[in-house]
Amino acid sequence: MNYDRVLIKNNVKKMLKENWQTVLLVVLLLSAIEIAIELVAMQNQAGGEFLSFIVRMPFDVAICSFLMWMMKNREARTSDFFEPFSRFLKYILAGVWKSLWIFLWTLLLIIPGIVKGYAYAMYPYILAADPDADIVDALRTSKKMTNGYKIDLFTLSLTFLGWYFLLFLVAIGVEMLVIGQNPIELMNEGAFDLLLSKASVIAKIVTIPLSILLNCYVTGVFSQVYELLKTRAVADGVCAPEEFGLIGEQAAVFADEKQIGNMSIRYQSNIENDSDIYYETIEGEILPETDEERKNKEVERGEKE
Repeated sequence: MNYDRVLIKNNVKKMLKENWQTVLLVVLLLSAIEIAIELVAMQNQAGGEFLSFIVRMPFDVAICSFLMWMMKNREARTSDFFEPFSRFLKYILAGVWKSLWIFLWTLLLIIPGIVKGYAYAMYPYILAADPDADIVDALRTSKKMTNGYKIDLFTLSLTFLGWYFLLFLVAIGVEMLVIGQNPIELMNEGAFDLLLSKASVIAKIVTIPLSILLNCYVTGVFSQVYELLKTRAVADGVCAPEEFGLIGEQAAVFADEKQIGNMSIRYQSNIENDSDIYYETIEGEILPETDEERKNKEVERGEKE
């Protein structure tokens, strides 16, 4: 894919920082729910896992919706997080449908299951962008738009390993603080397993907010990759605009704005500029702004001032 990973990440960090109050509210809300699920799991492991599975896809779509709006409009709205929950049952079924196919592919071998996981990676973004999308068709659309780009998605995922490793170290540190004694002495007393189990639960609860914040960052980055893949898919005729909820005038505007047929999305070097996206031909020619785009930006700047 023709995109600058570093610039996209920097822009996502910038948006999260500028909207930190709203982002923090969403993180705290999700943390409270995750902690409640963890407490249920302490009492009933199967019940906790089932509850976590049920809410996973609705939460994923809600976060995607929240971050996609923020990245497109340079501001965050909590309404974009809550709105997908009006279709809670639909997204539960979507999660079941996706998990079923990944499970079936995993039965063959682990590798096919991982490959299909990346093939379906754009599924929650499609559902978030088009609330009326059919859950079966949306999964097919994700499969088509990621065809030929799964290695790119996998490589992008690897760039976040450092953050996940840091999160792991924090969890280990919390466990050590909770145990606070010589493990050998505890083993002799027969209390090590019980204390270790307690320490693991506490560490998980403590790191839940950090994990959700990291998930917001990762989702924000992949939301921009989704826009790129969507543009590519329509440009190459792999997907129709209608598959992304673009019909009538919307499809015409999309084709005009993205200049479908020879375009790819890239972030500009100066991310401090109010205009954070420009378009570039596949051959590398930078397209000038249109007069209408320039006027709109001047109006927006005037309103901000």
